[in-house]
Amino acid sequence: MAMISKSILLTFLLLSFYSSINGRSVRDFYADRAQIINEENTKYIGGNLQLSDEEQLANDQLMAYKVNELDLVIMFYSHFSMF
Repeated sequence: MAMISKSILLTFLLLSFYSSINGRSVRDFYADRAQIINEENTKYIGGNLQLSDEEQLANDQLMAYKVNELDLVIMFYSHFSMF
């Protein structure tokens, strides 16, 4: 099964599982997910800092590199696995 097909299937299964346990909709799932992510982001060191425009631009660029790197690791996890 292709990687995208597995991702779609996993997403569908997780949403179905969430809905069956909580009796809530997919929209509720995404609202809950966004709230959890926002709460976690404020718990990081410096999560409540106000950045200048230049600092925000630099942070956005660094985060884009970080997200890209994590995406690559997820896509090619078998190359990075130590087990």
